[in-house]
Amino acid sequence: MHNPNAKLSPQLYARTAGFLYLLVIILGGFAYGYVPGRLVSASVVTTGSAILTHETLWRIGVVAALLVVVCGIPQLLCEYLLLRPVQRNLALLAVFFNLISLTIESLSNIGFIGALFILKGRDSLSAVNPHQLQAWASLAIELHDQAVNISFLFFGCVCLLYGYLIFKSGFLPRFLGILMAVAGVCYAANSLITFMAIHLGPAGFPWLLLPAGLCELVLCLWLLIAGVNAAKWLERAGLAA
Repeated sequence: MHNPNAKLSPQLYARTAGFLYLLVIILGGFAYGYVPGRLVSASVVTTGSAILTHETLWRIGVVAALLVVVCGIPQLLCEYLLLRPVQRNLALLAVFFNLISLTIESLSNIGFIGALFILKGRDSLSAVNPHQLQAWASLAIELHDQAVNISFLFFGCVCLLYGYLIFKSGFLPRFLGILMAVAGVCYAANSLITFMAIHLGPAGFPWLLLPAGLCELVLCLWLLIAGVNAAKWLERAGLAA
């Protein structure tokens, strides 16, 4: 009997996912790391002044954050197609967790957009005291950060599921599965620790997000450069058909 999976290209899935993953990492690092790191500070006055002075940079950061979600959706599809032969139900569960994470992440940008609109004193805010506007803008930024942190909890579940699927796959190295499981624990722990107001080291420094990002980068580069063992993937796909 003809097997339709024989015509599929696991390397296309892997390298497309790796390329999109790299874009997500670069755009995310710019949107969530560089821009806030340069413009946001502990002082509401300094933050408000910096955002208005570098409005274009702030807007580019928002666009970059939205492009993270735009790239993340086709990346999600490629990852599902790649890991589906291992265990379809778990791969589908990862899709649901990832969609929730991406939705929350997308909506979180309302905080950054709102902060800029508040600082510019749009419409009915034109009569409000500038210092009050700066305080409200900082609150909007904090709400953005908390929303992103919520999305990280769901994404941590995605990484844990990916870790298990990769470890069991046979067409990707097991150490990649272990790394993704570590990333999942780091993302989930970072969210829970933040919710519980537990501080590790200097306030605001993402101690747990750094190893998580490094683990993701390793997987990203492996997919982009090495791909998968196509013969073993086709074997798994044939058994799953």
